[in-house]
Amino acid sequence: MFNFNLILSIIEAVYVIYMLNFYKSKTNYADPSVTFTNAFLAHPRTHSDTPISMVCPAGNAMSLVFASYLITREFFPHTSQEEIHVLKFINIMIMLFGLAMSSMNLNVVFYLSPVFALEIIRLCF
Repeated sequence: MFNFNLILSIIEAVYVIYMLNFYKSKTNYADPSVTFTNAFLAHPRTHSDTPISMVCPAGNAMSLVFASYLITREFFPHTSQEEIHVLKFINIMIMLFGLAMSSMNLNVVFYLSPVFALEIIRLCF
């Protein structure tokens, strides 16, 4: 049976992993005044002459966790209204957490904005 939500979640997961692990850009939108002493959280703060990843190692690692959630949530039970409401609540909390974490680097907010927009649409319908 064709499961549109599962296909959509797989596409979202692939997009998240690609954008946060493999996408390279010369343009940086991160606030140059924000510095992190922890190397796991450090990300580029200025534009680059050559395309580089503008995402910190923490963002690389969390992309795998976020992508895993996007796919596995489709296998949670969602037959009753109560289960659907619980899943929507969990999804809202995870998206808010993801938005809060990505706000440390404005590049990631821009990269993930299509996913956040799509999730808002999915929550409404």
